[in-house]
Amino acid sequence: MQKIAAVERFENVGINCEFGFVQRALGCEAGGLLRWAFCPPASLLKLFERDFAGLFLFENLMPDFGMVRDAAYDIAFHTRMKSDSVGWLHDEDTRRAIHAEEVAKVAHLLEKFRGRLQDPDVVFVVKDNQGVPQDLRIELAQAFGARSAGRLLVVDTTPDPALVGTVIEHGDYVEGLIDRFAPYPESDKFSPAWLEILAAFERHCPPALLAEKSHA
Repeated sequence: MQKIAAVERFENVGINCEFGFVQRALGCEAGGLLRWAFCPPASLLKLFERDFAGLFLFENLMPDFGMVRDAAYDIAFHTRMKSDSVGWLHDEDTRRAIHAEEVAKVAHLLEKFRGRLQDPDVVFVVKDNQGVPQDLRIELAQAFGARSAGRLLVVDTTPDPALVGTVIEHGDYVEGLIDRFAPYPESDKFSPAWLEILAAFERHCPPALLAEKSHA
């Protein structure tokens, strides 16, 4: 199988679109199931536990300040079903018509995501501005380990300038260390240290080594 380009091997899986903007800055516009979504780490775990069942069902969708929240998973998506702080901006018939088109896109992106789970070169990137709790990151690592041939990269902040831009191997997952995360309302204002983390990960675990590991 042909290897993906370096930046495209990374897949954003939460908590928000900050890493999606990092990829955009590096010239990557590949679509992804969660690239532009708001998906807390606990919701990501729930997706695996339920095997994505019923994702984006019309009956579960709620207005959420300009986005659409899947109440079953507590994941918010950007869609053409518009909302504000009060409620929906479209009537139900209009929303159902829009949903009929967008659910097909979600299904396509989900199929693509399942395929990437089987690619040993893909690295799934998760972060939370408040930090991913240790017990949850272990559960996520186990969930990815059971379902994915790739790696999980959990990005955390560190107060130590000497550690910024480095990665640490934890066996079930790799930890990347950054100086700061972008504020949620300004997710495109990301730290340049993201680029250092990606470069450090490439040195630590290049695609060829991942492929060899998966066939060992």
